Amino acid sequence: MGLFGFDPVKEAGGWEAAMTEEEIAEMEKKGYDISSARGKQAEIAAQEETNEAAFAEQRQATALPTDLNKLTPYRSTPRSTESGFFRDVAGKAPLFGKDKWRNKFANAPLIYGAVVQANSDLWLPGTEEYLPAVFVFALDSAHIYDVEWLTATAEAISEMKVSDAVPADCREFIHILRDDQSEFCFPLGASLAGSADAWCVTFKFDKQAILPGNRLPEDGIVPFLLEAQPEKQMPIQLSPIPGKYYSA
Repeated sequence: MGLFGFDPVKEAGGWEAAMTEEEIAEMEKKGYDISSARGKQAEIAAQEETNEAAFAEQRQATALPTDLNKLTPYRSTPRSTESGFFRDVAGKAPLFGKDKWRNKFANAPLIYGAVVQANSDLWLPGTEEYLPAVFVFALDSAHIYDVEWLTATAEAISEMKVSDAVPADCREFIHILRDDQSEFCFPLGASLAGSADAWCVTFKFDKQAILPGNRLPEDGIVPFLLEAQPEKQMPIQLSPIPGKYYSA
């Protein structure tokens, strides 16, 4: 099932496919024969397993290696406003406020975002527009480029999303995350972030083609320029780095 969408397999299966295990068990307790529902559920489970295996094979076949070390020269600020990198990331200058625009992109920190969840189409080459993903990133010097920590934190968020035990400092965030239609910018509580200044945000890629190989990197790490400091539940201002700058 893609992020921010519905499950087409279950939608096609009708009411039998839509029943939860708890609902089936409750009906059976009442003496109803719902073997057809269990059969439909088994069919769907088998089909989903087949689809997931095929999707994994497609991901593996289309994965392109990346080298984040290539971005090291672009971390320093202020960066040149005359470089190809600046033009590629900042885009065309606005008609008004050019000085402010130049200053913003010249001094915007380069950060790494780790994928927490993403529209499934983003994991395969494509040319779609405005597909969503959820990223976690850090702003403090100890964690901003720590890929291992970012990846582990993304996994911890995913695990907490489906857990019954959610720490008090993460409940508001996890409640929002569980709504697949939500868009948010949220600071992580210490239970997830530890001592890091970490944030979890939704982001939509204007064009999928900006990614290396027109898809998310297999390791789930995407670099951005952070145009403005994040604020809780305010739209995040990120500009993705074109894939050509960190393709291996």
